[in-house]
Amino acid sequence: ADLRGGSHFTFKSILTEANNHRRGPLDGKELSTPYPPIDNLELRRLMAKGKETTFVYDFITLFEEAVSKEWEEYKAQQDSSSEGLGSWIARNFWSSGKPPQNLIEAKELTLNEAGDALEQVDRMEGSNKCGMVAWRLRMHTPEQPGGRDIILVANDVTFQNGSFGVMEDNLFNLATELAMKEGIPRIFVAANTGARIGLVDEVKKKFRVQWKDPLNPLSGMEFLYVDDTDLDLFKKHGMALTEPVTLPDGTKRHKLTAVIGPDGIGVENLRGSGMIA
Repeated sequence: ADLRGGSHFTFKSILTEANNHRRGPLDGKELSTPYPPIDNLELRRLMAKGKETTFVYDFITLFEEAVSKEWEEYKAQQDSSSEGLGSWIARNFWSSGKPPQNLIEAKELTLNEAGDALEQVDRMEGSNKCGMVAWRLRMHTPEQPGGRDIILVANDVTFQNGSFGVMEDNLFNLATELAMKEGIPRIFVAANTGARIGLVDEVKKKFRVQWKDPLNPLSGMEFLYVDDTDLDLFKKHGMALTEPVTLPDGTKRHKLTAVIGPDGIGVENLRGSGMIA
């Protein structure tokens, strides 16, 4: 904090190479200024950090940092040796003392509406509706300053814990096939919890338990059931199968015999995992 105007303290950013000499959002503001609320992206970054990994869209920055380091090392080699390493094109880039303006060009790839092909999209970070994200990266390295393409695929641990569902399996498979077709590397950054096995929340919130002894739940249960109102809803949407049961006291129940979930939460995810294995 910086003391200005008597008893008023203000924030003052410390500019370093690590933060690219950028000033923080509170720079120059009074110490009493409230911190800005955490936006969705920052929240997801914190979620990823809590799982000891990196938010999926930040991997692009890591790749860019790695390429930048390659250029710095290459320049150091050029400065220390008249022969140097790498292509003569790269030496021409460094003749002006600067690397290529864009070290990384990233084009995000996502499933089309039918889910059977990839299409390039231009959207905000974190707009994904799938736990797998893919890009076509063009990296301008000292060995290939004109650009070298790769396909990058990564899990988003902030989307259902990075688990694999049908959409994730299809995107991964299509990205792999694209890389194989073009004869370029495919890199997979794995941070996931395996195949997604979900629950049908609509049924979970509605079912009831028929205890063997209602006064002593520790005695165990006989079956799960739903009442008349919920039964009509489940039948309408095809969520569950039931059979009528009459208790010794004459009470009628709709015993649950099967729960039918939507596509993407059951064994079909294991099938997809087998496809991409």
